[in-house]
Amino acid sequence: MPLDSYGRDIHYLRISLIDKCNMRCVYCMPEDMIFRPSDELMTCAEILRLVRLFAELGIDKIRLTGGEPTVYPDLIPIVRGIREQGIWRISMTTNGLRLAKLARPLKEAGLERVNVSVDTLDAEKFRRITRWGKLADVMAGVYAAEAAGLTPGAPRRPEPGFRASPSPTPRSGRPRSSRGRTRTSRRPGGRRSPRPP
Repeated sequence: MPLDSYGRDIHYLRISLIDKCNMRCVYCMPEDMIFRPSDELMTCAEILRLVRLFAELGIDKIRLTGGEPTVYPDLIPIVRGIREQGIWRISMTTNGLRLAKLARPLKEAGLERVNVSVDTLDAEKFRRITRWGKLADVMAGVYAAEAAGLTPGAPRRPEPGFRASPSPTPRSGRPRSSRGRTRTSRRPGGRRSPRPP
């Protein structure tokens, strides 16, 4: 298992799937933001290859982020693929705009929980802050996530007969508090690799 500079096990990885977002929050980006071309982002297969390698190193918890991860076209296959690597602690940070549609399929694919970012419960303030967002859509997503079971709580162990191998146990005597992060862009010259944090 990888260690940080304090000798702690690194078992938690955050993966930024995409830089695009379906909001334009005033504190985050300009309204005419230009994003990376799609061919500069890693494919679903490439991300899952990295997940497999990190799982072999002892990573047992992954959080999906963006940009806004729900606009990533292969989000459901990504979640399913992570689960098939034996990583069952899978969470996602989202603005909630697309959760009403995606909550149930994400849960069925293996997502355990979501963290929904909401700046205010005042609909007019929310519109001014996000420029494009509608609070009603976010709240519909929150209710859908709750109904699907994407809520905080003790993570579930894989079901009996789950075909992936369990994640390695941590080394005895080492605290587990550090995090890793990878962003799915690729280097100039066509070589794809994680962008430094």
